[in-house]
Amino acid sequence: SALELPFKSVTGAFISNELPDAFPVHLVEAASEADANEVYVGYEAGQFVETLGPVSDHGIIECLGMLKSLRGTEVYRVRTAISNNATPINLNMKKWQEEISKGMERGYVLTIDYGKYLDESCLPDPNRPSFRCYSHLQENNCGEECDFGFIYQHPGKIDLTSDIDFGLLVEFGKRCGLRMESITGQSEFLNEIASKSTSMAWFTEMDTFHLYPRNSGHDPYKVLIQSKGIEKPLLLPDVINFPSS
Repeated sequence: SALELPFKSVTGAFISNELPDAFPVHLVEAASEADANEVYVGYEAGQFVETLGPVSDHGIIECLGMLKSLRGTEVYRVRTAISNNATPINLNMKKWQEEISKGMERGYVLTIDYGKYLDESCLPDPNRPSFRCYSHLQENNCGEECDFGFIYQHPGKIDLTSDIDFGLLVEFGKRCGLRMESITGQSEFLNEIASKSTSMAWFTEMDTFHLYPRNSGHDPYKVLIQSKGIEKPLLLPDVINFPSS
């Protein structure tokens, strides 16, 4: 399990691709940290329904305070059946970063996922919900986005995902000894590698290479590099040395 890593005193790297976006989240409706309610799922009259109740974990209140400090009022909002203003809280990101730091003595953490970082607001579709569900129920359906009603009509058969707040992830890491070295769009990350290696030149011919211009802030896919126990960290592309042929 990513939340119970069996490693100790690792010297090396932890690499993940779209991992924390799959962690369960808490959906919280909060006018303020002192006035927060969590969205729960109940069962009434033979069907699943949403209800509001007290938050289930004090860590949620802590995260709301961190989000307010990082973003002000510009936090993710989600429309659910019972709330038009819910905020996804991913507490497992904190546990995951703590597990990595506990198991690592010296090395790097490379995290690839989709989401925002700090004041970045100009994503390709800023109105797209940050907590989404996808249905694979129809034949030849490779994951069509669907509304929240599908979750309760087909429990266990809908994929759920949540955009990553990289500002929060970086703060979690910092508090347990993981230092942020760089964060960049995935397209730019691969471009930097391709520019240093002839074996990666094929990437510049792909459509995704031109989809998000360099330094545009529009790439929803991010590559975060953190380190621990490294006195003079190497930054991209020096961290990853690909053969030239």
